[in-house]
Amino acid sequence: MIAVVVDTNIISQSPKLARPEWISLSEHRADWGVTLLVPEIVVMETTKVVPREWGKQRDDLSKAKVGTFGLQEQLDAIVQGIQNHIDGYEAQLNSRLSELGARVVPTPNVPHSNIAFRASRGRAPYHAGVKDGYRDTLIWFTVLDVATKNSDDEVWFVSSNTNDFGNPSVKKKGDDNDAPLQLPRPLHPDLRRI
Repeated sequence: MIAVVVDTNIISQSPKLARPEWISLSEHRADWGVTLLVPEIVVMETTKVVPREWGKQRDDLSKAKVGTFGLQEQLDAIVQGIQNHIDGYEAQLNSRLSELGARVVPTPNVPHSNIAFRASRGRAPYHAGVKDGYRDTLIWFTVLDVATKNSDDEVWFVSSNTNDFGNPSVKKKGDDNDAPLQLPRPLHPDLRRI
């Protein structure tokens, strides 16, 4: 079996989980022996990030000057429609995850001292002074917990956050050197040690 654990950025790239890769994964998960797992921290982050982005789009659209064209009523309806999607996103996401056969994985009980140690040492996904890696650290500990509880399975962590989770010495997309892009990207060395 393969346990696929997804990061926030993977869901937020397709907020309604309607892209072909999500549909294919859902349709073939039994044939491929795949279990889709979503850390509860990812759900928490996604239900904050996606509505915030949609809110920006709503606000930008609401500023359109359409009264001259007699379209203010239609614009108001569209803006309200976007707000309805924002208001219902958390329930919609949980429903869609259930439809896809995904399981939301609770955050494991991790001693605060373990998280504080990583933060104080600047160990990935913490990076000294760049950003708070608290939630990313909880996601990483969730991945470790999944791996521990499913020791006979392959565990794949899918994230486009190569800065916090990927090995910094490996070429990234957009690098100028001639080295080939390495995929899957190896984990950051800090993530190999607790």
